[in-house]
Amino acid sequence: LSAPDDVLLEQVLVKLLADRQLPAGRGLVDYVLPRIERSFSAAAAFVRELDRFALASGRAVTRNLAAEILRHESSASADNEE
Repeated sequence: LSAPDDVLLEQVLVKLLADRQLPAGRGLVDYVLPRIERSFSAAAAFVRELDRFALASGRAVTRNLAAEILRHESSASADNEE
């Protein structure tokens, strides 16, 4: 199977967010879509981490929170490559 296109990955993100009753605002999805790995498992892992972090920190699910998680994931993967 090839990687999902933007339309399919967007729909998957919206569904995964809805399954966890997280707000799937257009700004959030539009921000995340080009910044995550092009796979269903990466989308699921990102939404899982977003939900976990929002609950643990008591913060709302926002584009800024998503940006923090993406930065954290990026730096963690860079650390693992060294």
